[in-house]
Amino acid sequence: MKSIKYLNDNTIYVEVSYDVGGINHFSGEEQKRGYRLHIQPCQVRDGIVSFSPMAGRFVFLCEVGRRSDKKQSELWLKIEPHAQAVVDLFLQGQYGMIPPFIKEKVLS
Repeated sequence: MKSIKYLNDNTIYVEVSYDVGGINHFSGEEQKRGYRLHIQPCQVRDGIVSFSPMAGRFVFLCEVGRRSDKKQSELWLKIEPHAQAVVDLFLQGQYGMIPPFIKEKVLS
């Protein structure tokens, strides 16, 4: 995980995480099992981290049969150099541009 600070106490966390998939109870859609890139804004004050619900975004990276620390690390090593560019797109409100950017710069 990487945290990128902006505007006073505000921070954006960027991380690659594993999701077991299944039915999304909010949308009713089936989600694939695999790795996702999470972009989550938060505030850090006096060592306390506060997240706003439903404020973050995620990008599905790849489907896998089971979790692997090695695969997760490999994905993060590909994404980390581009984390600032992803955060910049997020802060500009260009959420739709993040998946194509990740596919072009990271997953190709």
